[in-house]
Amino acid sequence: ICCGTAATDFGSPFAGGRILYAVGSDNTTNGYPINPVLATGVNPTTGLLTPLANPTIFTGPFFLGLNTDASGRLFGIAGSPPSSLQAFVINPVTGALTGATGNSFASGAISSPSAARLSPNGNFYAVAARNTNNVGVYHISGSGNATTMAALSGSPFATGGTLPCALAFNRAGTFLFVANGDSRNLTTFASSPSTGILSSTSVQESNSLGTTGRIFGLAYYAPVSTASCGEQTVINSQVAFSSSGTVAPPTCGTQGYASDYLLTT
Repeated sequence: ICCGTAATDFGSPFAGGRILYAVGSDNTTNGYPINPVLATGVNPTTGLLTPLANPTIFTGPFFLGLNTDASGRLFGIAGSPPSSLQAFVINPVTGALTGATGNSFASGAISSPSAARLSPNGNFYAVAARNTNNVGVYHISGSGNATTMAALSGSPFATGGTLPCALAFNRAGTFLFVANGDSRNLTTFASSPSTGILSSTSVQESNSLGTTGRIFGLAYYAPVSTASCGEQTVINSQVAFSSSGTVAPPTCGTQGYASDYLLTT
């Protein structure tokens, strides 16, 4: 699910609101591989949702990794082989999506994407691939319907873990964190905001985040504070649990902040 800010002139059915996008199905028994994006108007005051007409049908099944940018574009990737990247221009009044002229764009040597993140400056799109245990990074060029997406030189980048399934950039876009679901550890990449190139700085030992279950989510939290604790990494948006109970966060000043992770059994 992903949301984008509409223009100032909102018309019915979401006056003064926002646009929410969710990947759905065609509601039939054998709906695969139809994969529409369902646009929904969001009232910013009440949260009331109003479905909009004419969902966009993506090319390819298992579409995921929806991200929007400040210029009013939506990006995603079809997860089933061959994986393909797609870009759309959002109509700020109706929520309708218009595909970029060059859709679809090649994803390169990745297999079975599981998550995607847009870099903070909006110039790069990073995709975690669970079958190939790597991260593909793609340069976003052009604007509007002329938007293109192309793999960087050296992409994809190996994570050193198994089943990468979640990504998070820090606020400056200088680091990309990868949650490796089956090896239950994190990979830290240094990320160049200007080129998008990744270089691995560290990979935790396997089972650093527990010995059972799988990691499913990753979020980066940088508190706005005058304290000297700095930026903090948060795993999942859940209360922290493990087989032994609640996991207490490390004290201020230690590396990272892993208070919010959930291991499934």
